[in-house]
Amino acid sequence: MKIMRRWGLIHKGQGGITLVELLVAIVLVGMISLGITMGISQVLVINARASNHMIAVRQVQQAGDRVSKDVLQAQNVTAGANSGFPLTLAWKDLQDKVHKVEYNLKETPSSSSSNTLKVLERKHTIDGDSYTRVIARYLDPGDTWCEEVGRKLVFNVTAVVGNGPQRAVESRVYEVEPRPTGKPPEEPEE
Repeated sequence: MKIMRRWGLIHKGQGGITLVELLVAIVLVGMISLGITMGISQVLVINARASNHMIAVRQVQQAGDRVSKDVLQAQNVTAGANSGFPLTLAWKDLQDKVHKVEYNLKETPSSSSSNTLKVLERKHTIDGDSYTRVIARYLDPGDTWCEEVGRKLVFNVTAVVGNGPQRAVESRVYEVEPRPTGKPPEEPEE
């Protein structure tokens, strides 16, 4: 006890901390911990939302770029009756090979009844040989469509990635005019 008094750790008449002081300390530590936890949670939500937004942007860009490139090559463009799908494009290249490209919105392989998002599938046939690949994922079939407007093809694509507060939606409209078919344009009658 003499050692404790010598260092000044215990003064006469002081018996320790009171229950009120202990409760105040616990409340303060709890509030600080709650603030830190909420801050970390917000950072994680914002990070997930940003990541989902980048994925959505990339899917929309991939779909728009690929369809635009094919439409620019096409001599014949045919939009289907179901929101413009299947979209069929055809052309002959410089070596007289016949190309046919067909775009369709398809169910994702792991889709369930709660997941209505689709993938954009591209089937490319060259002189009878064909291959199929997925161009974009997470597409909203209610807001992904194409239609012919005059000579132009208008293609609207929307991607939805994530759920709840991390959900990201990206949408773009592409307008592309196919290459001329070699026929002179019709002149309007006056």
